[in-house]
Amino acid sequence: MTRIRFAGFFSLLTLLLAACAPHGHLASASGAPREKPVWAFEQSDVALDPAFRFGRLPNGMRFAIRQNATPKGTALVRMDVAAGSLDEHEDERGLAHFIEHMAFEGSSHVPEGEMIRLLERKGLAFGADTNAQTGFEQTIYKLDLPRADPELLDTALMLMRETAGELQFDPAAVDRERGVILAEKRDRNTWQYRNAEDQAKFLNPEARYPRRFPIGTSAVIAAATADQLKALWRRLYVPSRTTVIVVGDFPPDAVEAAIRAHFADWQPAIAPPQPGAGPVLPGDKGRTEIYIDPALSERVTASRHGRWLGEPDTIAQRQENVLRQIGYGIVNRRLQHVARRPDPPFRGAGFGTSEVFKAGRTTNLVVDTVDR
Repeated sequence: MTRIRFAGFFSLLTLLLAACAPHGHLASASGAPREKPVWAFEQSDVALDPAFRFGRLPNGMRFAIRQNATPKGTALVRMDVAAGSLDEHEDERGLAHFIEHMAFEGSSHVPEGEMIRLLERKGLAFGADTNAQTGFEQTIYKLDLPRADPELLDTALMLMRETAGELQFDPAAVDRERGVILAEKRDRNTWQYRNAEDQAKFLNPEARYPRRFPIGTSAVIAAATADQLKALWRRLYVPSRTTVIVVGDFPPDAVEAAIRAHFADWQPAIAPPQPGAGPVLPGDKGRTEIYIDPALSERVTASRHGRWLGEPDTIAQRQENVLRQIGYGIVNRRLQHVARRPDPPFRGAGFGTSEVFKAGRTTNLVVDTVDR
């Protein structure tokens, strides 16, 4: 069936969406590189939870710690690297995700295959307690610890440090993992994925992100070399782009000491500017697209683009967001009532606004039509 999309505005729809659009000063379009990241609370008047401890090592790496006893005796460790598919050059599409896979395939102090066995000996199940994900702007490594044990925390931080600066990229391991990633790409080739990719290209044809979906391209993945992966890893995995987070039933002083012990010797490096996702610009003229896929039911989507406002997280901004969500909720409740009538004009409908990274805002009216 079909998906019909409109970008731009016309008649009563213009008035409806304009009435619900957020107020505020317009920020510049974000085709420019993103600014150096800061802690969110540094630009906010929202009270900071004193139970959190934030810090930065001399090499630029950040850390966040929170002592938490619920669930009792457990902990989690995260390493968030501000590097994703938006950072890739055209001949690197998919390699940020490839690097994530290689984090489990051998490092200076943990031979290939030993990481999973080590974690299993410590009581972690690969997949359930250990995982990672690559997005457009970040790659996150995750370890959920079954007990708040200092030795287990030390192991978790050691493994994160190996990923940050000690990966090996053995050519044979790269070749083995290549097949896994290509199979994953085939599995992701669903109608939902194809629809999302096509919609992104239609709504934001000049933006970077529609051509940087994290799974990448088969051609780049098939041709990737160990040297190419290592070069990208060295370019992106630097202390100033990395944040380590530990939450669990540990004394904060002990956690901070462990973080410093593992990461203080990670040498700083100059990080290249992070490309923006945009430009996502308001369109001057309306555009229409019809997307056809046998798996889809018929849907009509009308979208209005606005510039990203770039407003800090403040109490006033949160209050405005609550009012905006109440307004959207009223409209959506009324649409639901119409859809539940006998012989309704549509099967369902929804209205709302979302951010397109830090590049723009999109307000959408989505209508699932009725077959006649």
